[in-house]
Amino acid sequence: MTRKPRNLNARDQFERDWLIENTWCDHCSVADLGIDKPSEYEDDGHVFIEGICRGCGNMIKSEIVKPDSDG
Repeated sequence: MTRKPRNLNARDQFERDWLIENTWCDHCSVADLGIDKPSEYEDDGHVFIEGICRGCGNMIKSEIVKPDSDG
């Protein structure tokens, strides 16, 4: 597994804002608190966003999954 940085700013503004604001924190057990210092990276073929929870200050990491275009 090799962590490869990606450019979160290459995404359009709406998608970037959505990814930053629509979060889940395992520590807070609260949704949509948002993250600070967001970064995007790829690891083992999966894309992730991570950052600092605005609620508690712990690290949040979420996989970014593209919706299935069949449905």
